[in-house]
Amino acid sequence: MALSVSLVLSVLMLIAGVKNTGRLPGSSPGVVGRGRRRKRRQRTTVTLSIVTFLGYIVVMPWVGFILATLIYILAFALALGERRRWVLTVSPFLVTAVIIGYLRSSLRSHSRKGSECSPTSAAFSISPGGIPT
Repeated sequence: MALSVSLVLSVLMLIAGVKNTGRLPGSSPGVVGRGRRRKRRQRTTVTLSIVTFLGYIVVMPWVGFILATLIYILAFALALGERRRWVLTVSPFLVTAVIIGYLRSSLRSHSRKGSECSPTSAAFSISPGGIPT
């Protein structure tokens, strides 16, 4: 879900950047300078978004899903330019809780249907030799 959110936000920012590129008024030096700064800021934002996503993927196996997601949401919000402290404080916990709640409810509903995808099912047990049973 976090991946979907970051992808959607990145695509929306890219579309907004492309739309705004053609709307730069006039050709005075001040306006051109502001246009270049805006483009540079947009490129930096997209680059930081990609870097935070790649960092999330790399770090997750070592620190775990929950901690990696908390850090990723905070870093992604900062990369997008969010500076309100209450948003930076609440959003990582809220987004992580929503993702975990969704995954748990999906797993529960899936296991109620009689599937073998439950973590307690024999499909996930490993024999002492390391061979799945």
